[in-house]
Amino acid sequence: AFSLLALSKILGLNINIFSAQAAAESVSLIRENCTGYSNCYTSLSAWEAAFGGIDFGACAQGDLVCADKIAVAQIDGSWTNPDATSFTISGWTTDATRYIKIHTASAARHAGKWDDAKYRLAVYSDPSAIRNQVNYVRIEGLQINNPHSNGSAIQAEQVGTSDFQIANTIIKGGKGGVGYGYGFKAYNNIIYDCSGSAIQTWYQTTAYAYNNTIYNCGTGILNNQGTFIAKNNLIANTATPASGTFAAGTDYNVTTGASMGYAVTGGGNTHDKVSQTISFADSANKDFHLSSSDT
Repeated sequence: AFSLLALSKILGLNINIFSAQAAAESVSLIRENCTGYSNCYTSLSAWEAAFGGIDFGACAQGDLVCADKIAVAQIDGSWTNPDATSFTISGWTTDATRYIKIHTASAARHAGKWDDAKYRLAVYSDPSAIRNQVNYVRIEGLQINNPHSNGSAIQAEQVGTSDFQIANTIIKGGKGGVGYGYGFKAYNNIIYDCSGSAIQTWYQTTAYAYNNTIYNCGTGILNNQGTFIAKNNLIANTATPASGTFAAGTDYNVTTGASMGYAVTGGGNTHDKVSQTISFADSANKDFHLSSSDT
């Protein structure tokens, strides 16, 4: 086996997925306890329903382009109990420089392993914990658990440009992790114990999966239609590491399985590694950092 971090350096992958900001940020806080804080919500669902508490003035509600704003939901503070309400991101107007950003501050963020003392969105919901119907959305640093037998963590339902990015997020349990209908970019996520596909597409779209760790799922990465590039992913203890036909550029993926299971247009995936022994820090206790002994 070999290190994802080392591969990232070799490939020159840029894992900072957030582009330069051209508009003013309108920051709302998401805290378990909002006492003493203004523009604060106790769930992401409440924040989304209030359109972030933003004063849109003469612009239509949710129109970030007209208001020239970036809507930021900053999750902060300690969390004894989970955020337990699923939600849909809908009704916003966005573009490449006026977008939605949902992220955790350091006090609420996991350290690469599931942590019940940090923010987590824990729901029992069909079809998904988060349904996104808006272009230009970034989700970063969350923990999501949706154990519903037909539920997923994040469902991409937006139509159009489909600039939807999910990064540094831990997803566990349920049927699926990230994906469904339309385009997305999934970077640096850890997805485990899902009965279906960890990352998947269903329709004609463009999707990217880079630097993800997938463990104990039915299928690691699934492409039913569209253009899907998968690079530098680690897929372990998963029945079908990947399935479908992937676009040129797909390469450097690693699995414990005997084959990756996918086809790559042009057959350029010459750096994939199969039948690998991967040493995690403590997979029994769901710590999927690579062990210092892993080479």
